[in-house]
Amino acid sequence: MVKPIKKPIIITAIISLIIGVILGAAGLYYIKFTVPMQKAKALAKQQQAELESMVREGDIAEITAETIQINTDDGIMKFKTNEYTTVQVGMSMKNAEGRKTDLTQFYKQGDSVSLLVKEDQVLAIYREQRPDEGATS
Repeated sequence: MVKPIKKPIIITAIISLIIGVILGAAGLYYIKFTVPMQKAKALAKQQQAELESMVREGDIAEITAETIQINTDDGIMKFKTNEYTTVQVGMSMKNAEGRKTDLTQFYKQGDSVSLLVKEDQVLAIYREQRPDEGATS
């Protein structure tokens, strides 16, 4: 004769199943969503710190067609440009892609500039538009 299953065993099995499903779902959520989000935040923080270390701001002390020397809070710094340097005045991009731009056409001594620099190479150079340049230059 077969013994009937007791109710406490069935209830325990159902509760164990429910707890297992809940823990499995929580683990999946943690692995699929929480861990990648934490990694992305850490990477974003690292990249932001790297970007901030690349920015230089100051007034132009000396400028030639391919070099710029600026006065910063850390002293005078000199940088080179190349055909990949982005040249921007206000909202207008001034360089043709893949060609060197003569910096003296758009910048002069005393201009306040922001540079994005890697080692001694300028990746991007920016200044505000002068009032006498108008909105179309």
